[in-house]
Amino acid sequence: IAITDTGNAYRLNDNITQLEVTKGTVASLQFSAAEGSEFLLVDVAKQLARYNETTQTIQPIVSGTNDMSSVEDLSLYNGNLYVLNGDQGQIVKMRPRVDGFEAGTLWITSGSSEVRGARSLTIDSDIFILTQDDILRFSAGSEVSWNLAGIDPPLNDGIQIWTDLESSYLYILEPTNERIIVFNKDGSFIAQYANPAFGGARSFSIDEVSARITVVTDRSAYQFTPAHLLP
Repeated sequence: IAITDTGNAYRLNDNITQLEVTKGTVASLQFSAAEGSEFLLVDVAKQLARYNETTQTIQPIVSGTNDMSSVEDLSLYNGNLYVLNGDQGQIVKMRPRVDGFEAGTLWITSGSSEVRGARSLTIDSDIFILTQDDILRFSAGSEVSWNLAGIDPPLNDGIQIWTDLESSYLYILEPTNERIIVFNKDGSFIAQYANPAFGGARSFSIDEVSARITVVTDRSAYQFTPAHLLP
Protein backbone atom coordinates (compact mmCIF):
# COMPACT_ATOMS: atom_id res chain seq x y z
CA ILE A 1 0.00 0.00 0.00
CA ALA A 2 1.29 3.47 -0.91
CA ILE A 3 -0.33 6.56 0.60
CA THR A 4 0.32 10.03 -0.78
CA ASP A 5 0.78 13.17 1.30
CA THR A 6 -2.82 14.13 0.51
CA GLY A 7 -4.15 10.81 1.81
CA ASN A 8 -4.83 9.05 -1.49
CA ALA A 9 -4.05 5.33 -1.21
CA TYR A 10 -2.87 2.90 -3.88
CA ARG A 11 -2.27 -0.81 -3.93
CA LEU A 12 0.97 -1.66 -5.73
CA ASN A 13 1.12 -5.18 -7.16
CA ASP A 14 1.67 -5.91 -10.83
CA ASN A 15 -0.34 -2.75 -11.46
CA ILE A 16 -1.46 0.31 -9.51
CA THR A 17 -5.00 0.38 -8.12
CA GLN A 18 -6.40 3.43 -6.35
CA LEU A 19 -8.29 2.76 -3.12
CA GLU A 20 -11.19 4.81 -1.79
CA VAL A 21 -10.05 6.21 1.57
CA THR A 22 -11.81 8.45 4.09
CA LYS A 23 -9.40 10.77 5.88
CA GLY A 24 -9.99 12.31 9.28
CA THR A 25 -8.49 15.54 10.62
CA VAL A 26 -4.90 15.03 9.55
CA ALA A 27 -2.74 17.38 7.51
CA SER A 28 -0.29 16.58 4.72
CA LEU A 29 1.19 13.15 5.47
CA GLN A 30 4.95 12.70 5.66
CA PHE A 31 6.13 9.34 7.04
CA SER A 32 4.71 5.88 7.67
CA ALA A 33 5.48 2.73 9.64
CA ALA A 34 3.97 -0.74 9.37
CA GLU A 35 4.16 -3.99 11.32
CA GLY A 36 1.72 -6.81 10.64
CA SER A 37 -1.72 -5.22 10.24
CA GLU A 38 -0.66 -2.00 12.01
CA PHE A 39 -0.10 0.90 9.59
CA LEU A 40 0.75 4.31 11.08
CA LEU A 41 1.37 7.70 9.50
CA VAL A 42 2.45 11.11 10.78
CA ASP A 43 1.57 14.45 9.20
CA VAL A 44 3.40 17.79 8.92
CA ALA A 45 1.81 18.91 12.21
CA LYS A 46 3.36 15.85 13.93
CA GLN A 47 -0.07 14.25 14.38
CA LEU A 48 0.01 10.45 14.41
CA ALA A 49 -2.73 8.62 12.48
CA ARG A 50 -3.72 5.01 11.86
CA TYR A 51 -4.63 3.59 8.45
CA ASN A 52 -7.27 0.86 8.67
CA GLU A 53 -7.24 -1.28 5.52
CA THR A 54 -10.58 -2.94 6.40
CA THR A 55 -12.55 0.30 6.77
CA GLN A 56 -10.30 2.28 4.37
CA THR A 57 -9.92 5.15 6.82
CA ILE A 58 -7.07 7.33 8.09
CA GLN A 59 -7.85 8.62 11.57
CA PRO A 60 -5.74 10.55 14.13
CA ILE A 61 -4.71 8.72 17.30
CA VAL A 62 -3.11 9.71 20.61
CA SER A 63 0.70 9.69 20.91
CA GLY A 64 3.64 11.79 22.03
CA THR A 65 4.58 12.90 18.51
CA ASN A 66 2.63 16.18 18.83
CA ASP A 67 4.95 17.34 21.64
CA MET A 68 8.20 16.56 19.81
CA SER A 69 10.24 19.37 18.28
CA SER A 70 10.52 17.45 14.99
CA VAL A 71 9.64 14.08 13.49
CA GLU A 72 11.95 12.75 10.76
CA ASP A 73 10.85 9.11 10.65
CA LEU A 74 9.08 6.38 12.61
CA SER A 75 9.25 2.60 12.87
CA LEU A 76 7.25 -0.15 14.59
CA TYR A 77 8.98 -3.03 16.36
CA ASN A 78 7.34 -5.58 18.68
CA GLY A 79 4.28 -3.36 18.85
CA ASN A 80 6.24 -0.35 20.12
CA LEU A 81 6.64 2.85 18.12
CA TYR A 82 10.09 4.40 17.71
CA VAL A 83 10.15 8.00 16.49
CA LEU A 84 13.26 9.79 15.21
CA ASN A 85 13.65 13.38 16.43
CA GLY A 86 16.44 14.72 14.27
CA ASP A 87 16.18 18.18 15.78
CA GLN A 88 17.15 16.85 19.22
CA GLY A 89 19.27 13.92 18.02
CA GLN A 90 17.10 11.43 19.86
CA ILE A 91 14.72 8.47 19.40
CA VAL A 92 11.52 8.37 21.45
CA LYS A 93 10.08 4.95 22.27
CA MET A 94 6.27 4.88 22.67
CA ARG A 95 4.37 1.88 24.03
CA PRO A 96 0.86 1.09 22.77
CA ARG A 97 -2.27 1.98 24.69
CA VAL A 98 -5.99 1.57 23.90
CA ASP A 99 -6.37 4.88 22.04
CA GLY A 100 -2.93 5.00 20.45
CA PHE A 101 0.50 5.26 22.08
CA GLU A 102 2.00 6.63 25.29
CA ALA A 103 3.92 9.93 25.33
CA GLY A 104 7.15 7.94 25.23
CA THR A 105 10.62 7.85 26.74
CA LEU A 106 14.04 8.79 25.39
CA TRP A 107 15.65 5.69 23.93
CA ILE A 108 19.24 6.76 23.15
CA THR A 109 21.28 6.72 26.35
CA SER A 110 24.88 6.96 25.10
CA GLY A 111 26.91 7.55 21.97
CA SER A 112 29.62 9.73 20.51
CA SER A 113 28.24 10.34 17.00
CA GLU A 114 26.11 13.32 16.02
CA VAL A 115 22.49 12.24 15.61
CA ARG A 116 21.05 15.73 15.07
CA GLY A 117 19.93 16.08 11.50
CA ALA A 118 19.41 12.32 11.08
CA ARG A 119 16.94 11.42 8.35
CA SER A 120 15.68 7.87 8.77
CA LEU A 121 15.78 4.83 11.04
CA THR A 122 15.16 1.10 10.74
CA ILE A 123 15.08 -1.72 13.29
CA ASP A 124 16.15 -5.36 13.49
CA SER A 125 16.45 -5.36 17.32
CA ASP A 126 19.37 -2.96 16.86
CA ILE A 127 18.43 0.44 15.44
CA PHE A 128 20.25 1.79 12.40
CA ILE A 129 20.08 5.57 11.92
CA LEU A 130 20.74 7.19 8.55
CA THR A 131 22.42 10.58 8.60
CA GLN A 132 23.21 12.56 5.46
CA ASP A 133 26.41 10.63 4.79
CA ASP A 134 26.67 7.78 7.31
CA ILE A 135 24.85 4.99 9.11
CA LEU A 136 24.93 4.84 12.92
CA ARG A 137 24.16 1.65 14.85
CA PHE A 138 22.63 1.50 18.33
CA SER A 139 21.89 -1.47 20.58
CA ALA A 140 19.72 -1.17 23.71
CA GLY A 141 20.13 2.61 23.54
CA SER A 142 23.93 2.67 23.25
CA GLU A 143 25.94 3.36 20.10
CA VAL A 144 27.79 0.36 18.67
CA SER A 145 31.14 0.90 16.97
CA TRP A 146 31.25 -0.50 13.45
CA ASN A 147 32.81 0.23 10.06
CA LEU A 148 30.78 0.99 6.96
CA ALA A 149 32.53 0.12 3.70
CA GLY A 150 33.49 2.92 1.34
CA ILE A 151 31.57 3.22 -1.92
CA ASP A 152 31.97 5.20 -5.14
CA PRO A 153 30.59 7.80 -5.20
CA PRO A 154 30.51 8.19 -1.40
CA LEU A 155 27.19 8.23 0.39
CA ASN A 156 26.28 11.90 0.72
CA ASP A 157 22.52 12.36 0.56
CA GLY A 158 20.60 9.25 1.65
CA ILE A 159 16.95 9.79 2.55
CA GLN A 160 15.68 6.38 3.68
CA ILE A 161 17.09 3.20 5.22
CA TRP A 162 15.46 -0.22 5.60
CA THR A 163 16.08 -3.64 7.11
CA ASP A 164 14.22 -6.05 9.39
CA LEU A 165 14.97 -8.97 11.68
CA GLU A 166 14.80 -11.53 8.87
CA SER A 167 16.96 -9.60 6.42
CA SER A 168 20.76 -9.91 6.18
CA TYR A 169 21.04 -6.54 4.44
CA LEU A 170 20.73 -2.79 4.87
CA TYR A 171 19.19 -0.81 2.01
CA ILE A 172 19.67 2.95 1.49
CA LEU A 173 17.75 5.11 -0.96
CA GLU A 174 19.79 8.02 -2.32
CA PRO A 175 17.91 9.95 -5.04
CA THR A 176 20.68 12.53 -5.48
CA ASN A 177 22.93 9.80 -6.92
CA GLU A 178 19.95 7.98 -8.51
CA ARG A 179 20.63 4.74 -6.66
CA ILE A 180 19.84 2.19 -4.00
CA ILE A 181 22.83 0.96 -1.99
CA VAL A 182 22.97 -2.42 -0.24
CA PHE A 183 25.28 -3.36 2.64
CA ASN A 184 25.72 -6.44 4.77
CA LYS A 185 25.02 -5.85 8.45
CA ASP A 186 28.75 -6.13 9.17
CA GLY A 187 29.13 -2.94 7.10
CA SER A 188 30.55 -4.60 3.97
CA PHE A 189 29.31 -3.45 0.57
CA ILE A 190 27.02 -5.76 -1.44
CA ALA A 191 25.62 -3.85 -4.43
CA GLN A 192 24.26 -0.60 -5.76
CA TYR A 193 21.42 -0.27 -8.25
CA ALA A 194 21.35 2.92 -10.31
CA ASN A 195 18.62 4.25 -12.55
CA PRO A 196 17.86 7.82 -13.67
CA ALA A 197 14.25 7.27 -12.59
CA PHE A 198 15.44 7.00 -8.97
CA GLY A 199 16.44 10.67 -9.08
CA GLY A 200 12.83 11.58 -8.32
CA ALA A 201 12.31 8.90 -5.67
CA ARG A 202 10.29 9.74 -2.58
CA SER A 203 10.35 6.32 -0.93
CA PHE A 204 11.01 2.62 -1.50
CA SER A 205 9.95 -0.76 -0.15
CA ILE A 206 11.78 -4.07 -0.05
CA ASP A 207 10.17 -7.51 -0.43
CA GLU A 208 12.97 -10.05 -0.10
CA VAL A 209 10.58 -13.03 -0.22
CA SER A 210 9.43 -12.02 -3.70
CA ALA A 211 12.87 -10.57 -4.55
CA ARG A 212 11.31 -7.23 -5.44
CA ILE A 213 12.22 -3.61 -4.77
CA THR A 214 9.61 -0.92 -5.40
CA VAL A 215 10.67 2.70 -5.83
CA VAL A 216 7.99 5.39 -5.68
CA THR A 217 8.30 8.85 -7.23
CA ASP A 218 5.73 11.66 -7.30
CA ARG A 219 3.95 10.12 -10.29
CA SER A 220 5.22 6.58 -10.82
CA ALA A 221 6.24 3.32 -9.17
CA TYR A 222 9.16 1.24 -10.45
CA GLN A 223 9.76 -2.40 -9.55
CA PHE A 224 12.81 -4.55 -10.20
CA THR A 225 14.45 -7.76 -9.04
CA PRO A 226 17.83 -7.05 -7.38
CA ALA A 227 20.62 -9.39 -8.45
CA HIS A 228 21.82 -10.04 -4.89
CA LEU A 229 18.48 -11.70 -4.06
CA LEU A 230 18.52 -14.09 -7.02
CA PRO A 231 19.24 -17.77 -6.19
